[in-house]
Amino acid sequence: MRFSPVLGWLLTTPLVLLLLGLAALVALAPRGRGVGRAAGARRGGALALVALALLSPGVGNGSAAAGQRELDVIFVVDTTSSAAARDYDGGKERLEGYRADTAAIAQELSGAKYALITFDSRGRLTMPLTDDAAALASAMEILDTESTFRAKGSSITVARDALRETLERAEEKDPGRAHVVFYLGDGEQTNGAAPEPLDVPKDLVDGGAVLGYGTADGGPMRRNDAFPGLEKDGEPTEDIQYRGQPARSSIDEGALRGVADQLGVPYVNRNSGGSIAPALEGVDRGGIAGTEGGVPVGFPLYWLLVLGALGLLAWDAAAIVRGLARLSAPTREGA
Repeated sequence: MRFSPVLGWLLTTPLVLLLLGLAALVALAPRGRGVGRAAGARRGGALALVALALLSPGVGNGSAAAGQRELDVIFVVDTTSSAAARDYDGGKERLEGYRADTAAIAQELSGAKYALITFDSRGRLTMPLTDDAAALASAMEILDTESTFRAKGSSITVARDALRETLERAEEKDPGRAHVVFYLGDGEQTNGAAPEPLDVPKDLVDGGAVLGYGTADGGPMRRNDAFPGLEKDGEPTEDIQYRGQPARSSIDEGALRGVADQLGVPYVNRNSGGSIAPALEGVDRGGIAGTEGGVPVGFPLYWLLVLGALGLLAWDAAAIVRGLARLSAPTREGA
């Protein structure tokens, strides 16, 4: 039997202990009737099974050869309201282009470590460097624009501190690894001031690209809050409005080329989608290093525990339905 905690031992252990304690409380709580005790046992059992599933148990102690690319890939992604403008690849949101291109780059550079930095009115490290490509895919899948209600003017270089710190920490932790940066955005500067210099050491950037999205004509932007906008005639709309008309966002390729020059990487227009190859030209892909001892493989058992928990919950739900039916029976007979 082997265990591969989903969040690592440090985080998973206290969570499992908490859930097991809660399961015991639910199962052993005093109840007046047998039906109540049975329900408590079912619910406590379901909680216990979920807790054990978090340990990701499995059988088999084999290993498979594995390799890791000596490369850090850092994505810097624009999440301002303009990322929801619908002028990518014939009318799709630019966010769709971001997702498609990050997935394609991660596939081409498989085995690397990936980090995700996002920016709107401020820049932030959304996902630290990890070799888990699935984590990157999940982060991109749930990525959305800033709240329209809270949106402020933004700068195309506001992520500079987060980028610089990520590069410096990566170099400090693993000297000699290659670092490539992919900046995805439309180049719109909306805070009323000129962009500040990126101020990122070029010797820490071993390639990458600035990827541009949007058109010169621009596209309407989806709102991202619970407050509908109003069109000129007073009808509600899902798009951001400006003076009664749909607000539009346009690409600024000059600004994007300026960012590319500061990073020392090429600019590539990606608004039509297609092959990601142009964005990878000249990228230092890093060497492939074997992982000592390989990675563990075997037959996972967590899914059996999850199925068991679902079965107990389904049993409990059926018992509740039967109880409600018995309660309503006298009412029907007396009608």
